Amino acid sequence: MDQAIEEGLAEVAKCRLRVEEIPGKGRCLVAAERIRPGQEVIREDPLAAVLSADQINVRCDETFEKSETLLRCSRSKVAKYSSKEAQLLAWKRGFKRECQALVNLGLVPTPTIRLLARIYWRRSIEGPSWKWCIFENLVDHWTEMTDKKKVDLAEVAVLVRKFVMEGNAKADDAPDVRDICHNLARLSCNGHTICDVFSSIGVGVFGIGSLFNHSCDRNCYHSFVGKKLVVIAMREIAPGEELSISYTNLFSLAFERREYLLKEYYFDTSGQSFGSHRKDWPEPQLKCQLDGSLDSIHLYSDVPDFIHADDVGLTSLCRSRSNGGEVESIGGAAVSMDYLSSGAIADVA
Repeated sequence: MDQAIEEGLAEVAKCRLRVEEIPGKGRCLVAAERIRPGQEVIREDPLAAVLSADQINVRCDETFEKSETLLRCSRSKVAKYSSKEAQLLAWKRGFKRECQALVNLGLVPTPTIRLLARIYWRRSIEGPSWKWCIFENLVDHWTEMTDKKKVDLAEVAVLVRKFVMEGNAKADDAPDVRDICHNLARLSCNGHTICDVFSSIGVGVFGIGSLFNHSCDRNCYHSFVGKKLVVIAMREIAPGEELSISYTNLFSLAFERREYLLKEYYFDTSGQSFGSHRKDWPEPQLKCQLDGSLDSIHLYSDVPDFIHADDVGLTSLCRSRSNGGEVESIGGAAVSMDYLSSGAIADVA
């Protein structure tokens, strides 16, 4: 596993990174040098990725690029490609087998089934790469799952095995159902939703990308170029500091994020400190640019009990101005500190 991570970092990292074991978190990506705000941290192609059902007819199955002139696979009549080169690359990576499976079944399985099947086919063709090695060693949280969840995964595993067998030349190439169950569990808590700006277009599995832990006070954000994962630093990151991204929508309330992360990823954020690196900052005094006035805008933590007092991802925005000795306040709006600090609404006074 350590060797696989070293190979992966050498291939995808854009700055010096290392992996450390942190109690309560396991393996974590840590900066091995100072990382500047806006600096690219990694750029990684997925082990496997698949388009969402509503994107199959408008995007290239290999590059995930949107195009009005796509070439359709003549046999399966499912996958479409932006060029002959993209189609050939997909064929070499395993679509030859998937095409046969689609023809044999006469239907298109769910994205999850297709994704895991692609992982197995690619491993069969290319052997155990560093991406596969990292994937099979990711935590699956099997022991924490309910019996119902395990039964649901087992039912999907049977379908995955059938789909893989339909595309394999030899029946003995088919994976064991128990192995598929654990890999489905890994997908559920380590897969990345691939987005184009604000819309979900597919799902993928990344080796190094899967090592980023969640934080509600993240220091990196991730986006996608086609199906390629790109992680960029949001602020200066000191040597030895853990790199983190967000697994959930930071515009949601703290208790909603906690509930979602506990259900989907099996960890609790109740003890997490929000905005820890901002605690020494003075209270922001901002100039309103919405109407050209110089009204003061204050960020404050006097909010309802269900919002974490230190939660900078969700704060109340209050505009105060003198009006005949009275104070008029407009509040209750959920706003992102990142959005405010971008200068889109206001500048620091």
